[in-house]
Amino acid sequence: MSVHQYKTILLEGKLVTLEEAVFRSEKAFRPANLKEHLDFWENEILKDHPFKNKLMGWLTGVRIEEFLLSFTTGQFQGIPLNSYYPEAQQFENYVPPEFEEFMDITVKDWVQLGMLLKWEDVRKSGDPYIPVVVSPLGVEPKKPRALWDGRYVNEFCRDTPFVMDNAARVAEVAWSDLYFFKIDHKNGYQHVPIHEVLWGFLERSVLCLCSFTIWMEM
Repeated sequence: MSVHQYKTILLEGKLVTLEEAVFRSEKAFRPANLKEHLDFWENEILKDHPFKNKLMGWLTGVRIEEFLLSFTTGQFQGIPLNSYYPEAQQFENYVPPEFEEFMDITVKDWVQLGMLLKWEDVRKSGDPYIPVVVSPLGVEPKKPRALWDGRYVNEFCRDTPFVMDNAARVAEVAWSDLYFFKIDHKNGYQHVPIHEVLWGFLERSVLCLCSFTIWMEM
C-alpha cells in the first residue's frame, strides 16, 4: 500500500475491511529500513514532534557519543574502567551446550537478515583487525531467547530510562469507534540503523551489529 493510499484512508476516514487490510510479510523484512523512508517520517510521522531533529538523526544512524558519560571510572567484572570510549575487550559467549544449535540458527538468521555483518567485509583502512569490543552472546533459557550482552559498553553510557506505552495510553491517541490492535510478526524488530563508526564497539565474534530496536515516544 502506498503512502498516498494510507493518507487517503486517514484524511477521508475511509473504512477498511479486514480483507482489504495490508499486512507486511515477515519474509520482506529488512533491518534498519526506516532510513529508506526519511521523507515520510520527516513530513508525516514526525511533522510536529518536539524531538523531530533528534529522531531524524537516529533514523540515519545512531552514534555512540550522544549516549556516553563525560568519563567512566569504576570496574566491570574485575576490569578497571578509566576512559571516555569503551576500551578494547573480548568476552566469551556463555551459551549452554543444549542451546548451541539454537544459537547457531539464530545467528545465521541475523546474518541472513543483514542485522549482523562480517567484520572483514565492513572493516575500513585504519580500523583494528579485531573489533574494539567483542561482546558475548547468551541465552534466556525459559523462552528460549538469544541475548546480545552489551553490558560492558553500557557501563560507559548514560542512564536513559523510559516507560513503554500501555493500555492507559490508548485513550490519549484513540477516537470513537476505533479498532486498536497490535501484531508481533517479527521478533527483535531491528529497525534503527547504527552508524558505521560505532560498529567496532558492538561486536559479536567476527560479526558486527548494524541495527537495533529502539522505542520512540510519539
